[in-house]
Amino acid sequence: MNSLLPLDRVLGTLLETWGHRYKFTLDREKRELALSVQGFDLLASESGGGTILLAFEEAGQKHRVECSVEEAPKVIEALLFPEN
Repeated sequence: MNSLLPLDRVLGTLLETWGHRYKFTLDREKRELALSVQGFDLLASESGGGTILLAFEEAGQKHRVECSVEEAPKVIEALLFPEN
């Protein structure tokens, strides 16, 4: 059985595979992971049932996206570092 929290698994994947610089704060008590790059902030939280809820604001609109623990790092990377 995997003893890591879902957000620990997400952050672990990001730290292992990312070549980008970003700031992050992991609050295990609240089960929230805050990530930021210049001009963009994203909050990942455990939504229960083993999924991750991503909340962010883009172009003045608030968005919420729910995804699996396995999908979350890919979605986070795409949001924080979009290809032009």
